[in-house]
Amino acid sequence: MSSNSKTFSSKLGVAIAAMEKNQFFEAEASALKLLEDARGVFDYDAMAAAIPVLKSAREARAKAALEIEAPIHRLEAPIEEGQSFEGGCWLIDPPRVAADGRTIRATALEEQVPVIVLCREPMTRLGLRPIVSIGRTTVRTKIEPAADMDDPDLDWFLGSIDLLGDHAISTIDTGIDIVKQIDGLLDRLSAIPEHPGLHDALEEACMMAANALRGQPVE
Repeated sequence: MSSNSKTFSSKLGVAIAAMEKNQFFEAEASALKLLEDARGVFDYDAMAAAIPVLKSAREARAKAALEIEAPIHRLEAPIEEGQSFEGGCWLIDPPRVAADGRTIRATALEEQVPVIVLCREPMTRLGLRPIVSIGRTTVRTKIEPAADMDDPDLDWFLGSIDLLGDHAISTIDTGIDIVKQIDGLLDRLSAIPEHPGLHDALEEACMMAANALRGQPVE
């Protein structure tokens, strides 16, 4: 076993141990660090091993956000420096923008506050509602608006995140080099970290890349 493999195995153990204690913020941070470090040295086996832990940690964080008994939060004013945010679901509306949503997500992660964030943009002329999220890349799609456009319910909120993540996966060109697919999925996952399917797609791509390095056929 190489020194990198030993290090990654140790880091994976730390993430798993944190998850077993329901310390999902620590587990998420450890698994994400392992994922990025492994990508830097082309260790796709280590990436594939980290993803299920990362997915579980993020699912636990999302569950914690949903267990907070509060209406969907709305951002009514520009974000101030050093501002903290309540746990739960956050819907960002114009004139606030997706970058504000990214700030809320990053701040909440740093302060270990469970949140789920979605940004919506002005209605199109065709009556569709653009939704968007920003990470290392921007993911945007158009969907049917909420029945109550002024006060969307939780089903619409969560369904919108599912649709946004599904759209992100659909924009990956599966005909290009598998490493480019991995990087594209990593970028999209940074924008929609709560989407289980993005984790699954990334794990599958990493396993394909690992098999390719071992000389096994890529299906």
